[in-house]
Amino acid sequence: MPFANYQSVADVARPFRIHFRRENFVWPLSAPLSDYFRSELDFTLREVPFDDSESAACETLIYPFLREVWRAYLEALTLWSQLIYQVCLIIWWPGGRPLVRSF
Repeated sequence: MPFANYQSVADVARPFRIHFRRENFVWPLSAPLSDYFRSELDFTLREVPFDDSESAACETLIYPFLREVWRAYLEALTLWSQLIYQVCLIIWWPGGRPLVRSF
């Protein structure tokens, strides 16, 4: 089924017999924002055209905000940003040279 056909978590869970439950796994902590961060956020909202693309919004608005809040959860969570994974596929043909493809 195409991804767009799934309308809810239950639509995915049911056919694949996945059981899920919702619960808090991170307890909220107070995360005061520094004056520096507030001034940078004000500047970004006022001057940076972050609504031109998803990448621009992520780089200029979303990631800095997540990074600032993440400081309170350093012991429990890791924050990643735009990781790129490369997959290498090797096909061995009988009596021939291997075919190597990277994705």
